[in-house]
Amino acid sequence: EMDKMTDSSEKPLPRHLALVGNAGVGKTFVARLLLPLMYKMGAVPTPNYVEVSRDELVDRRSEARTIQKTRQIMERASGGVLFVDEAYTLLPSDARSPGRDHGAAALKELARALPNASPMVILAGYAGDLQRVLNSDLGFKGHFLLRVELPDPSPVEIARMFLMKLNQKGYVIGDGVTVEYVAKLIANNTEEEWRMDRNARISSLLVQAVRTEIKRKTGGASETASISPLKPAAQVSPSLPPDDVMVTVEDLQNAIGSL
Repeated sequence: EMDKMTDSSEKPLPRHLALVGNAGVGKTFVARLLLPLMYKMGAVPTPNYVEVSRDELVDRRSEARTIQKTRQIMERASGGVLFVDEAYTLLPSDARSPGRDHGAAALKELARALPNASPMVILAGYAGDLQRVLNSDLGFKGHFLLRVELPDPSPVEIARMFLMKLNQKGYVIGDGVTVEYVAKLIANNTEEEWRMDRNARISSLLVQAVRTEIKRKTGGASETASISPLKPAAQVSPSLPPDDVMVTVEDLQNAIGSL
């Protein structure tokens, strides 16, 4: 569609995509949704899609092995989509031994394929860190026309995620445990900076804290017999009282303090 908007004699617009956002905003989740959709939408000619991070591209033993490893990944994704998660970790770092830091070689190999858009490349990472990759002299400049910034979820959105996860795990939601109540509890008991470092992961942390609280309250009986997420809700023992699997306002108040 972008190519249709330009004169056919002009150079096609870059097809690659950058997903930008803080930790826990769903960059990887969004990328995994996009990978198969690109072929169905006609954006790439084949259904090939590959997801990698630094470990799949870099061989600590040598630069030559890193280049070979990266080329193999590129071949697997050829004609489709390659998703590189936390791409900034491929940049040189003082925390790594210079003799084993071959991430730049992987980035150069990725950059070589960008003009041909085969594969289409999706990068994901923090705004500042990812910008370092895109502004580097390794060959990424001008190839990422589209950048999608994923916003931090609000306490209300985190509360919705939390309640959805409780339902999925078979918990019973007690009276007063509403989206509005949970959102207010999160907002009043956590710092904004703390939330920005975790975002959607707060919902999982809170679920775990609630599990721990219920286990403490029941002496561990209901944790193993009735509310383990490894057991479907239908397998909950009918001999246990309903409040053994119910998440109450009191449970939340106690759990939020342990985050």
